[in-house]
Amino acid sequence: AEFNAYLLSRLDAGMVGRYTDPNTGEYVEFDPQNLQWTNDLNQIQPVAVPQNINAVISDDLATWPNGYGTGRHFSWQAQTARFEKLLTIDSLASLPTANATIRSGGNPSLELQLTFRRSAGVGIWVNGTRWDTGGHADRVTSGLVEFRLLSTGQVLWWFNLPRSWDSSNTPEGMIIGIFWFKRQGAALNVFHRIPLSWIEDPARVWPIRVDTTIDKQVGASGDDCWINDVGINYTAGYVVSGGVWSLGDTLPESGMRFTGITMSGTIDVAYFTITGDGSNSTTVVRTKIAAEDA
Repeated sequence: AEFNAYLLSRLDAGMVGRYTDPNTGEYVEFDPQNLQWTNDLNQIQPVAVPQNINAVISDDLATWPNGYGTGRHFSWQAQTARFEKLLTIDSLASLPTANATIRSGGNPSLELQLTFRRSAGVGIWVNGTRWDTGGHADRVTSGLVEFRLLSTGQVLWWFNLPRSWDSSNTPEGMIIGIFWFKRQGAALNVFHRIPLSWIEDPARVWPIRVDTTIDKQVGASGDDCWINDVGINYTAGYVVSGGVWSLGDTLPESGMRFTGITMSGTIDVAYFTITGDGSNSTTVVRTKIAAEDA
């Protein structure tokens, strides 16, 4: 799986989970924290904190039933390529009603806070720019956040998009929220915000799930590559490309494969997202995408 996963049983135990790179010993660990209502004025109405509850283990899935209070469950799954942390809320009645102060403060949202701590050899990049140096300004993004090895620049882990979805299994039942990042000492505080309007929408099909997933980077070398205009295949490095290097070149091709994905049942809805890391062009780069249904 290219990582080692460690887990403490009690949800209120502090740094509950750790992911370690076996090649370097570098790590990232996380601490589930507050669930609360908030708004653009950063006013807070507490909902719950992690409870003194032990995990129920089933294969690679740890679940803390009612870990954030009745009807609010937390789970952590160590799949072969990702660390899926889900807050599941059974019904709208499982949440206290947001008060008038929260509603009047602009963009009222449900906010799940997690704290991440990393070893000295790991840095944090937000949308392609190193974030954990200099002034450490707060960042709000729905984009790409990466944990990279400082020695080589290799991406070890990265945050998936701040998704939430209901049980309808439809695109209309999914929403991309925002991540708000703050640094406190050696720790990274992550606030995942989901709009109150989406939660209270009568079209919601409960339960809903709040995703704070960290994915493993697609495997290097054999699992990603790009081919230049004369057909030379490059499997080293950390980039794939689209477009042409210069006018008159033939189009290069890039490829990647996702291996070791364990599942049961049927995939009803799937999303594939590509985020550009950089461009050497003043025009729009258009790329054709093809996939193997396997």
